[in-house]
Amino acid sequence: MTDNGTPTATLDEIQGSEELEMDHYLRQGLTRDNYRQILANKPDGTFLIRPSIHKPGQYTLDIVVQDEIKKVSIHHVNMMYGLVVPTTFSTITQLVEHYRRTSLREHNRQLDTFLKYPAFDPRFNSR
Repeated sequence: MTDNGTPTATLDEIQGSEELEMDHYLRQGLTRDNYRQILANKPDGTFLIRPSIHKPGQYTLDIVVQDEIKKVSIHHVNMMYGLVVPTTFSTITQLVEHYRRTSLREHNRQLDTFLKYPAFDPRFNSR
């Protein structure tokens, strides 16, 4: 991590052509306080995915955008995932890979950011 809180490595530098490991961004059993604490003071584009608290079987993407934590529902319909219905990704990893390169603005004008920094990837804190 640099002095201004920006990770020393970018997702592209760390990942290359390999898929992200799900445990770098997906966690079970997080409370609201847990995920807020994890994302507090992190740079824009830091994200995590967790099971939805209010919608069993669904997921929530929490992402830092302009120093605020935003929540985005991930729909799980007919064994497919997406930010809108109809869903288009067969795995959450495919969804993450897509939004690494495509702004979330595609579905919400207020979320003009990419999935840059998986919250649980230790490689963002070292190098």
